[in-house]
Amino acid sequence: MTKSHSLIYKYRCLWLALCCLCAVIPNFIPKWKTALPFPNQMLLLFGLALCVAAYFFVSPEKGDKEGAERALVFLILAAGLVIRFVYVAYTDWNVRQHDVGDTEGHLAYMLYIMKGDAPIESFREGGFFAFHLPDFDVSDGHWQFYHPPLWHFLGAFWMKLQMYLGVAFETARENLQVLSLYCSGVILLASHSLFRRFNLRGGGLLLACLLVAFHPTFIILSGSINNDVLSLALTLVSLVLAIDWYRKPSFRRIIPLAFAIGGAMMAKLSAGTVAFAVAFLFLMRFVRTRQKGKTLGQFGVFGALCVPTALWWQIRNLVLHGVNPLYVPGLSEKSSQYVGFRGKLARLFDPSALFDFGVYPARATKYLSQTYGFTYYEYCIPLAALKTSLFGEYYIGASDPVFSVVAAVLFACAVCVSLAAVVCAVYYGIRALRGLKTRDFCAKYGFAAAELASVLIFIATQVVSYILFCFKYPHFCTMDYRYIALLAVTAALFFGLLYDRLRGSEKPWAKYVSYALVAVAVLFSLSALGIYGGVK
Repeated sequence: MTKSHSLIYKYRCLWLALCCLCAVIPNFIPKWKTALPFPNQMLLLFGLALCVAAYFFVSPEKGDKEGAERALVFLILAAGLVIRFVYVAYTDWNVRQHDVGDTEGHLAYMLYIMKGDAPIESFREGGFFAFHLPDFDVSDGHWQFYHPPLWHFLGAFWMKLQMYLGVAFETARENLQVLSLYCSGVILLASHSLFRRFNLRGGGLLLACLLVAFHPTFIILSGSINNDVLSLALTLVSLVLAIDWYRKPSFRRIIPLAFAIGGAMMAKLSAGTVAFAVAFLFLMRFVRTRQKGKTLGQFGVFGALCVPTALWWQIRNLVLHGVNPLYVPGLSEKSSQYVGFRGKLARLFDPSALFDFGVYPARATKYLSQTYGFTYYEYCIPLAALKTSLFGEYYIGASDPVFSVVAAVLFACAVCVSLAAVVCAVYYGIRALRGLKTRDFCAKYGFAAAELASVLIFIATQVVSYILFCFKYPHFCTMDYRYIALLAVTAALFFGLLYDRLRGSEKPWAKYVSYALVAVAVLFSLSALGIYGGVK
């Protein structure tokens, strides 16, 4: 590892923070979009040029294959950060958001923590460290206030800090996207760490990083100012930390894991689904260790730190106001988004909306303009998940015939990636079940069978909880892929594992299939870049 690459890798979270802070600069230049021809595209090209320059800075000497791989990974991750940066620069705080409103939405939650019920001009009252937790029944008509407050506290602190420094409220509000950008960058870094834990290298590692770097879900989340992106980032970090603990159990490793899971659940309670995968690793390590007393001590410390951090908000609301800890506000059956009248088989297996309305999610409203109105709402859960993973609940580029073709290519590539990932997950899943009883699995694959099984458990719990959620709250908006966005990371993992497996095979057809995987990943990334890189 070169000195320059070592310096960047060692302080990667700090460098990421500094890069994300640069996203505030366009917000202080109100006319930058009109002063330059094609400003978004110019910003994208400038950012990618910086990535290439940085690549030569970290590139190793000739013949260093591992160094060359690290430099290429750096280039891919940096390019992924650039497209997120550009997306944040040209997307206003209230564009493509979910429940963000300043009356009962996520922004209102942040403003309440920042200043209570007082007007925005009185944000200084009580001093810089004066914050206000909701002191009312959060289930009584307060739409998004039921969420745990970690994300909203960070947003309130960030806005208050800016306004104390003289930044106007409108600009401080716009700069909330910097926090989302940082969390999306953390997902990039944590994904790379997860891939390395599973011995991805060479082409497999590059393809997996490429898919995550340019996945549209994480690009959209980088500009979304609700609590999803923080919860996802901490959940993925938790999975990586759990694998590290499994390999070398210690108090030093289990304490960060406890705070990571607790923090993820303090951002959004549904992040607790990662606990099943972590519990499996705990169980496997406990069964196999000889120092059971020491391991039990670590479990005790974990519980003492994680449980209060994760659940204090629900316990507080239960004690003070009798709010059900699992309370989630839902839309009524009178809502136009209601799809509960559809049969269960249709909701699971009917892909007709793809043939009726194409790759964009169908909404039975004149959404954005009359051009994109559909006759019914999307109701097939797998199809809705796939569509919203690429376009959210929106129609980015749909008015342009060229980009409609690009969107179709992106969709086709996403289908191929998903199928390849499922095939590989089944393949490795069968071997992981067998490998739990043997000791040669790790020597053969470079990672433990229990570690792979924990990822498969994580995938299963995500899918099952998502489907149950869609049936419990049968509305279009509950099928949004952002609830299970980390499946994009696990899909990239298995896609990379499949590529490495094929490249190591001596069968002649395997080589051509591996070429096809490269083509799919590259096309997927270029299509996402074309749609989200400042074009629309």
